[in-house]
Amino acid sequence: MTTPTVQKTGHREVSTDREARAMYALVQQRAIQVDLLAEFLGTGRNHVYELREHLEAAGLVHPLMRVGPGPKWIVPTRSAVTRFFGTSRPDWRPSPLWSVRGRAITRTRIALGATAFDAWESERELSYRAHHPRRYPYDGRTARTGTVSRAVLVLGHRDTSGADLVHQVTRAGRCAADDGCTELLLVHHQPADAPAVRTACDKASLPVSLAVSAVTLTALTWDGPTAIRTVRTGQRLQLAG
Repeated sequence: MTTPTVQKTGHREVSTDREARAMYALVQQRAIQVDLLAEFLGTGRNHVYELREHLEAAGLVHPLMRVGPGPKWIVPTRSAVTRFFGTSRPDWRPSPLWSVRGRAITRTRIALGATAFDAWESERELSYRAHHPRRYPYDGRTARTGTVSRAVLVLGHRDTSGADLVHQVTRAGRCAADDGCTELLLVHHQPADAPAVRTACDKASLPVSLAVSAVTLTALTWDGPTAIRTVRTGQRLQLAG
């Protein structure tokens, strides 16, 4: 069976490299707010509005959507997503609950500098390729010199205050190691969440091959990857193979 792949080169309705980058990012992240897409592309919001109008005229994105407070969202159409994945995909719209997490994941990706075509594999792509029936165990992975190395799990306040955080970290870590990643990065909301994250890492059963690190989203946004710190872990597993 041929492994499904996602087309990264855009299609005939995309006329510039910037539009191709924007469309691929939108498909990867499911939806992106105007301000973050401008930051992602290294341009101003006015240029993003113009770009969005062109993409909407081509049938690639929906009209701007208001989802809770903050800037409006740009959401790719079903036909656009289907063309990038190569198979029919259901229509999707962001919910207020998803929008908080979706924004945090995109901010994390930008702060890590993973804005090039091959610098990031999204949760959506990973789930699709693995035929995963539910959400993938982590939110994306970065690549260094062409080799997958860092899996990223973004934790909201509900995650760090929940009873299943140990299970969530364990599941993400084991999946990351199986995928060939050498590091699991946990991005949490605020410094007050750090004790819960450290405790979860100490209790989680993680592969010996996997380094674990953590950072707050604010610190990562302001200081970049230099703000990331290694986290001590407890139980370690030697995986077969």
